[in-house]
Amino acid sequence: MLDRPRSPAPLASMPVNRASTRPATVPHRRRQRTATVLQDSLDGDMAGRRASSRRAPARRRSCPDYVSVRAPRQAPRAIRDGGYSGRKARGRRTPEPGISATASWPMPRLPTQSSSQGVSVVIPTKDRARLLEQTLRSVGEQTLPPSEVIVADDGSTDDTEAVVRAAGARHVLNTAGGWGPSAARNAGLSAASFGAVSFIDSDDLLHPCALERLYAALRAQPRAPFAFGHALVARRSESGWSSEGVIRPSDDERRDFLCSLFARNSVPSGGALVDREIAMDLGGFDTRMVYAEDHAFWLSLARRGEPAYVPEIVCIHRRHGGNRWSPALSPADERLIDVLAQADERLSACLPRRRGVQLCEVSIDALHKRSPRQLLAAISRLLLRSPHR
Repeated sequence: MLDRPRSPAPLASMPVNRASTRPATVPHRRRQRTATVLQDSLDGDMAGRRASSRRAPARRRSCPDYVSVRAPRQAPRAIRDGGYSGRKARGRRTPEPGISATASWPMPRLPTQSSSQGVSVVIPTKDRARLLEQTLRSVGEQTLPPSEVIVADDGSTDDTEAVVRAAGARHVLNTAGGWGPSAARNAGLSAASFGAVSFIDSDDLLHPCALERLYAALRAQPRAPFAFGHALVARRSESGWSSEGVIRPSDDERRDFLCSLFARNSVPSGGALVDREIAMDLGGFDTRMVYAEDHAFWLSLARRGEPAYVPEIVCIHRRHGGNRWSPALSPADERLIDVLAQADERLSACLPRRRGVQLCEVSIDALHKRSPRQLLAAISRLLLRSPHR
């Protein structure tokens, strides 16, 4: 479920979690340390922590403790415009860091003995150079460095190529444009060389230990088609970034995961690691989908077997005016989801639950935007689609 903080406040105004200002809701030292890791990680001070080219290319760092989902209010200090590092930033703050900050930060690589043992990171993008820079930095801070990073570029016209070159990632470019998110991910999947693949949106951020925890969970459960964890949700407004809670499955949802996943997508794209062989066998992402291509992909994988689960925050999902997130699917996407349900009786029995969850999500989003017309239109469409349920 999406755990909402009791009183979400702008992240920039949240106090630094030092010993003298430790909130009473986080009494344990471990929670204090883990909250500080996330607070420091998104402070947006990229100009002050430029990486040196003399740094060891594959230095392993110890994996810090994770943030407990029981205290989401203290988790993010500033989900502004920065990388995701456990180190404190130094120097002056740069709210809008430029591309020049990427002058020399080649991404570390993990040497592997065989292609089945490594991790490929695929990042689809289009005209998001500044956000992509931040995403690549979070990938470069992993305690388990990826074996390769592939940026599937759908015809960007900004500085995306310079950012990718500075990071030392592979640039798969569609000069004609028009791929769309599904085709871009599929292009990256086809170009991937290693057995586990992480699909990260170009505006999301990884926890420093995300790949290490997800990869360990996937290897510990050999038959799992994918491993996933929790995502911290942040929304951008005029006053800055604010925390909206944590995307995670509830205990009840985990007991009937396939049905609950059909009703509500609890798998964050940036917080999952996929078995490449199974993903290729499925044909990748459905290019007919407009908004819910990732949801349909996780459903298809979950029908193959029970996924591995990491009960910790592994990424930050940022919602803003430039991304495609929407609680309401297009009519075409709804029809494709219905076709998927008709092909599996386990899913068809969950249609009423799905309609109810959709209604709740659309209502919450419409109330947040203060858009009664959107709310009424969504309710009417859902009722007309399922008048007998």
